Amino acid sequence: MAVNLVIGSTGNQVKRVQQLLNFAATAPRIPGRLGGTVLVPLAVDGVFGQKTKARVIEFQTKANLKADGVVGPLSGAALVSAVVGSMTLTRPV
Repeated sequence: MAVNLVIGSTGNQVKRVQQLLNFAATAPRIPGRLGGTVLVPLAVDGVFGQKTKARVIEFQTKANLKADGVVGPLSGAALVSAVVGSMTLTRPV
């Protein structure tokens, strides 16, 4: 993340975070995944509101990060790493 994303932030970076958080909520192999309860997907609207902040705090807590609801360099990298690390790549047959 080049800038911290907080309540009121808007744009494509916020959309990307919302997409990653939605994936993190359902991916079975993410350490500290947000699953376990049924989470309503975030709207991928590019607006960092209260629901996005709450989901960020959930992720930060599960990932043992400072749970402040701000997506900065550490939280952003942890989110990307968790999602990318959960994917299984297979070779085409």
